Amino acid sequence: MNGLIIEVERAMISDTLNIYMAYESQGVITTFKSVELVMEPKPMKHGTMVAPTMSIPGMFAREFPMKMIDALTRKGYKSISDSKTEGLLEATKYHLQDMRNLVFKKRG
Repeated sequence: MNGLIIEVERAMISDTLNIYMAYESQGVITTFKSVELVMEPKPMKHGTMVAPTMSIPGMFAREFPMKMIDALTRKGYKSISDSKTEGLLEATKYHLQDMRNLVFKKRG
């Protein structure tokens, strides 16, 4: 497999989400320098210029979001919209079953 590799792990002891990234090209795997990202809230005034929290190099900019989504999905993480969609599909399933019961009761 060539390309960006992303894996995630939830460290229960430290209550952190660990992200591992590497790149494979022609059978050679290269890892990336580990950078500590400390998420610390910082109040700011309206109109203040803010630096990016994280910058992804151009060669990975298209691949990174999809690989991150795949890695998180494999570990059971779901987006809020995915959870809402699942709820709607479940409700629709029961609604259709109720409708089938009504239709077939009337015929039978």
